[in-house]
Amino acid sequence: VLFDGLDEVSQEANQRGIIQEIIDFSDKYNTNQFVISCRVAAYNRWFERFSDVEMADFKNAQIEQFIQNWFHAEPAIGKECWGKLQKSPQLKELASIPLLLTLLCIVYNRSNNFPSNRANLYEEAIDALLRDWDATRRITRDEMYRQLSITRKKSMFARIAWGTFTENMYFVPERILSKQIEKYIEHLPGFKPEELDVDSQAVLKSIEAQHGIFVERAKKVHSFAHLTFQEYFT
Repeated sequence: VLFDGLDEVSQEANQRGIIQEIIDFSDKYNTNQFVISCRVAAYNRWFERFSDVEMADFKNAQIEQFIQNWFHAEPAIGKECWGKLQKSPQLKELASIPLLLTLLCIVYNRSNNFPSNRANLYEEAIDALLRDWDATRRITRDEMYRQLSITRKKSMFARIAWGTFTENMYFVPERILSKQIEKYIEHLPGFKPEELDVDSQAVLKSIEAQHGIFVERAKKVHSFAHLTFQEYFT
């Protein structure tokens, strides 16, 4: 039994209750096998009887298989996508990360091509992460992060990228990253000065759980999901 996308269940949809239902269900039918998928940043080890595993980067054969599955209704388009991907070392590197490969497929599906300009490609990929990912699934996220429009999110990412890139800081301690977020949001409506520290932590967790722009590489140490994103926003 596959429960896919637990990270896409918001607190407003009674996430805790749904988690308990999954636990009860798997206990009741304990002779079956169960798989629950969830982004690492949104997972809090709720399932004691499950084994936790983390998806590794894709190899070439897995990238090709993923693309074939994505374009299963149009195999010729999938073959073209894979062929063009192989000709670009930069794209191939991005494609090894499952989330970013999904974005590449979304981008290719729009125009049957990849933008020739790298910056345009990254812009389309970022837009897919921030806008299309949830919209195509009709996902409603928690209120905290909704106060930031897509334009403001991009602006915030650009400030963080510039600050860390100029310091050659690719792995950022959580306290520094939270402080940078705090500096940005303190002038926005809806954030109370006395709650900024809590708000910045919540925004960071939301970014990681919802969009995958940042990932936690080690305990309380974060980075952009890919160096490409940091360079693009810088």
